[in-house]
Order: sequence, then C-alpha cells, then structure tokens
Amino acid sequence: MINTKKITYDIIDRTILEPENATTFAVMGDNVSHKMIFRIARFIDSVDLSQKLIYVCYKNSIGATGESPATISRLTNTILEIDWKIPNELTSTHGDVEFYLEFRKLDDQNNKIYVLKTKPVTRQIEKSFMVENTATEADFSFEKAFLDDNSSHLTRSDLVDSELPFRVVDRDIIINSSRVIAILNDNMSQILSFRLKRVVDGIDRADKTFCFKYINANGESDIAIATNINNFEDDIIISWALDRKVTRYAGTITFSICILGNLSDGTFYSWNTKPSTFEVETGLDIESQLVTPVNSWFDSWVIEADNILKQSSQFANQAKEFFQKAELAKKDIEELVNATKDHAIAAGTSAKEAKETIYEIVGLYVTRSDKDIDNSEIFKKVNYYRPDRTLYMSSTLSTARDKFDQRIEVKYDIDGTSVVSTDTYSILRDEDDSVTGHFSSLNQLQYHGLV
Repeated sequence: MINTKKITYDIIDRTILEPENATTFAVMGDNVSHKMIFRIARFIDSVDLSQKLIYVCYKNSIGATGESPATISRLTNTILEIDWKIPNELTSTHGDVEFYLEFRKLDDQNNKIYVLKTKPVTRQIEKSFMVENTATEADFSFEKAFLDDNSSHLTRSDLVDSELPFRVVDRDIIINSSRVIAILNDNMSQILSFRLKRVVDGIDRADKTFCFKYINANGESDIAIATNINNFEDDIIISWALDRKVTRYAGTITFSICILGNLSDGTFYSWNTKPSTFEVETGLDIESQLVTPVNSWFDSWVIEADNILKQSSQFANQAKEFFQKAELAKKDIEELVNATKDHAIAAGTSAKEAKETIYEIVGLYVTRSDKDIDNSEIFKKVNYYRPDRTLYMSSTLSTARDKFDQRIEVKYDIDGTSVVSTDTYSILRDEDDSVTGHFSSLNQLQYHGLV
C-alpha cells in the first residue's frame, strides 16, 4: 500500500502546533513541493471561518514579504482543514522564514472588515546550491530546459548496483561514509542507488523525472539524469551512473537529488534533497613519459630479442613434430577401429553390435558408488560408460544366501537407458573366502573392491 498518511498542524488558541511527525519544511529551490495541512475549529466566537477568505502571509529570509491563498480541503460541523503549498517566493533563499494564517472578509472596496490571525511561526529553508546557469532558481529556466530534454530516464542493463541502496529520509541522503564510491577517472564503472518515498504530500512521483545535481572536486557543476528507475508500492529506487565529469578530480563531490515534473494543473514541480557528499579517491593519472633509449641499450635489446626469436622458432618446430606424430597415432587408431568394424560386419554382426565392439576396444570409463557400511573398501555398484557418456553396463553386488554371493550385470542399448540384457552370476569363493569367479576380467574384482 502507498503511504498517504497526512501530517497535520493543529491550530489551538491562535498557535500553530508542530506535530511529532513533522518533516523538513522546505529546501532552497522548492516550488509547491510541500503541502501543509492546518486544522482549526470551524467556529471562533460564533464566526464561521469557512465563510472567510484564507491567506498565508509570510516573510522570507531576506525580509521580503508576501501572501498566497490557502484552500479548504475538509469541512465538518466543528472542524476546518486547510491546505497550503509553499511557494517558491518563500524558498528563493535559505534561512529562517516566518508565516501565519489570516482569515479575512472584504467590503466592496476591498477593505478588510474582518481579520483573524494566528500567531506567526518560524521555520527554516534548508541551504542548497545552484547549478551554474544564467537563470535564477526562482523561474526554473534551467530545470525546465533539462526536463524538456530528458523526458524519459536511461536504462543501463549492464550496470547493476550490488550494494544496498542509500536511503533518503525526509530530505536527508544517508550515505555510508566507509564505502569507497569512486576512484579518480572512473567512468561508468560505478552506479549508486537511492531509495525514496514514492508519495510525498499526496503527490505520486512515479511519473516524474529524477536527476542528480552535483559539484565536482574542482568546483564544476552539472546535472545528470537518473537511470534504472524502479517503482514499488511505497518506494522508488533510482540510480546514478558516475561518469568522468564527476570523477575527473579527486576530492569531495557535493550532490543532491532533484525531482522535476508538472502537476495535473500544469504547475511546474521541483523537489530537492539536502546536499550530501562523497569522496573521489586519489588514483594514478598517467601520461606517457618514456624516453627513447640510447643506442647502446637498444642494441643489447635487439640481440636479446633475436635470441628469444630463435628459441621460439625451435619450440615451434618441436611442436610441429609432436603434432605430426599425434596425427599418425590418430590415423593408426582410426584404421584399427575401422578394421574391427569391418571384421564384425563381415562376421554377420549388426552395425550396432559393431559399434559396441569398438567401444570395448577404444575403452570405457567407470564410476563406483554405494559403499558397504561394514567394509569401506567394497563398492556395491559399478557403472561402465561409453566415450559418448551413455551407460553401457552396470554391475551390482547382491546377496542370495551369504553376503555378496552374486553379481547382477545389466547391459544397455546405445541410448544408455534401454536394457539389452540382464544376467546374474554367482560369486564363488574358496575355503579362504577368496573370490574365484564369476568375472569377465580382473578389473571387475578391483572396481568392486573384492581384491
């Protein structure tokens, strides 16, 4: 569920009370990004305040004053709830600001004939920084131009942040100071992720544009579009792929997250975090400084290189001889296999049987399993596999009267699953309990561990 819990400021006896869950009031450069909700008794001295004009009067940090209208969002028989969005005139500079609510009624000449005020309260506009541009922050020319040029976010499927995202709590970016973020002249090798609330003051920001304002260690500023945006029910995770403009100089990077867009009524939306920092660690910035060698050094190097070349030539000739010998051996094996196959076919053996004969000549490989719990040297199951990894035969020890007194031999077709034959052989022992048969080869005794 998306968190839509409201933060409401109660007005009691003309005093605006700050709730316990109050968030940051505003950051320099905000514009209608924070909605304040005030709750007051509808009737004061029998006067219905819902019938009055409602304004918030304010003074910014440099002493300029102004006012903006507030609207009624909820009305009951006893309670009046009022919404007010903080305008950019109040956030154009950082520092302490003051404001109060005023309920008024005007006559036909716009003279105030009724006025009810709350006590003024002081709040702080948090300090931010400006991206270098000719426009002032109040008219948002630079941000609007950036938004026009970046209507969609980037997706970098080749960059995945293996670390947990940094959290954005209210307007603070919680950075892990012990983590190495970047090294001098890194480029698109590091991506940083951040988790923010999806809904703030009733505004779902899933369709907004996320970006990063930054100042690099040399004082150069720019703005970068976010990448790999993931929207969840309560949160949004955004990422920043660090390019060489960020890491060009070692030192402190100052940055903030900015969310841009337009509200349903067309009003430009700008929401900013407080500035945060991370370090670009010192690295090596290499330029070629090799000196052309003098002749005496160069001549000795040529001699050494000539010796290495001669040795390499000898090794190459040896490798060629080994390859020729291997080819001859391969040819001999192929002739042996073909001769065996021809012999089997001439004797009336089927092609499949001939192939099995070839497998037995070329060789099978064996696996053992199912150790006896009383004797760890005995394996009850032995499997024989063809070179193409299909099962050729299995040999299993079993008990009829005495322990392991018979062996079951199952042969499989060339598919490795279809059974061709199943034979049971007695395991014979002499008076010393030594195994004397029935095995087709000594290897079978060895594989089972009976000798």
